[in-house]
Amino acid sequence: MTRSFRNFHSQHKQTKNICTYNFMKQSINGSNLMIFYGNESLALATNHTINFTVNVNEAVTKDSGIWSNAVATSIAWECTSDNLAVAVDYNRLYDKMVARQPVELVFGMPSDWTENGLTDGTDYWSDPSSPTGEANDVIYYKGKAIITSLNLSAPAGDNATYSITFKGVGAITKAAN
Repeated sequence: MTRSFRNFHSQHKQTKNICTYNFMKQSINGSNLMIFYGNESLALATNHTINFTVNVNEAVTKDSGIWSNAVATSIAWECTSDNLAVAVDYNRLYDKMVARQPVELVFGMPSDWTENGLTDGTDYWSDPSSPTGEANDVIYYKGKAIITSLNLSAPAGDNATYSITFKGVGAITKAAN
């Protein structure tokens, strides 16, 4: 619902601001966005990132003078994840990386997300592209990717962690559940 500040403030005896404010907009809590691989979330994640890059070629001509002319040639994408290490998950990801085969990847909010965490006895959140029986308009991104990097860190006296990078293979699609 979009309302003018003038209307909002006139109800509160103030009329200084005239800009528009959308009362339905709010920031996304980073805890709500996850990477899903094989229909399961990556366990014990501390950070997920999705990155889109437009690759360009320089098209410099005698007519362009001192200014470069960039021409978009392709779009690349990748996802990264930082996680507390769980042996079974790390080994499964290692096996997929060594196989050098693309995996199905989804980046988005779990279809069964609650602020209380995993409370139904399962170990993983549900992939947002999984049918839930109800439309919730949650946007997610889905595509195939290869694992290009898998790093394990084991500091003395602290939790072991791993980081992983998935490089997109072909298009990634944006959809809503």
